[in-house]
Amino acid sequence: MKFSYYLNSLILIFFIISCQENPGSFATSSNINLCDNKMSLKSIIGYIDWIEYNQTGDYAQNSNELAVAQIKIPSMLASCTGFLINEDTIMTNNHCISSPSKSPNVEAIFRSENGDRTSFVCDQFITTNFQYDFTLIKCNNSPGKEFGWVGLSHLKPEIDSQIYLVQENCDYISDPHCVIDKFVAFGKILGSQQTRIYHNADTLAGSSGSPIFSEESHQVIAIHNAGSITSDENSAKNGGVPMYKIRNLIETTTDVIIHEFGTAGEFPIGQIETLPENEPHEDINDSTGDSNMNDNCSL
Repeated sequence: MKFSYYLNSLILIFFIISCQENPGSFATSSNINLCDNKMSLKSIIGYIDWIEYNQTGDYAQNSNELAVAQIKIPSMLASCTGFLINEDTIMTNNHCISSPSKSPNVEAIFRSENGDRTSFVCDQFITTNFQYDFTLIKCNNSPGKEFGWVGLSHLKPEIDSQIYLVQENCDYISDPHCVIDKFVAFGKILGSQQTRIYHNADTLAGSSGSPIFSEESHQVIAIHNAGSITSDENSAKNGGVPMYKIRNLIETTTDVIIHEFGTAGEFPIGQIETLPENEPHEDINDSTGDSNMNDNCSL
């Protein structure tokens, strides 16, 4: 067990380091630091199946989408995804912002329903955790008052449950000069381990830190953090950390305010408008290891 933990840690460190070689600004996919495209392509299950965030038409989902932001990390010359869990606190991945030294001048860019962009400085480091791959940072001027926040589930995600993942990215596989925007991918939970869930919603490097929502409750049930690097499409899967694990840690170690339901409100199961589903995929049971996963970072 200890050997497996240290091996996975070394793999995580290797991929974080391997994604730090191509500095740039943040305007398009070609001038931000993205992971190697050959490896990132394996985060796509079959083919890229995204829709623009302002084309979904579902109230609860649209409300959640507003709380998701692009996270610019100048100290790492990187870009990730993050989301508001209250009016001034953003959650993203530990492998995006791993310590207070990485938080200076961090910026969160939110997009309104009409596409306008608003930037907030979010450089106040709160806490981080390597095992559960999450970090909390605090923003100036309470962006949640304008863009709302999400609710964090205290329940373990169920296999085969339908999900949607909101990410700040673009399809640079098809267009290397694409402009980063907000996209939504649909899928389902394929399997789980103690500290990881597997899903088939399409992602690429830069999607690290994306919230994974339940289609039924519209709560965040996991945070996306890794993509498959297997060459076998039938076993390809993406990874995340279950939110009930993270929520418990936040509640027991910090005074950060979290919410059961976000500004979209409470939506009892069975009263939610059905959202589009991906093509069926073969279920994946609990895996014995994560050696074929790499961080969906743009470090």
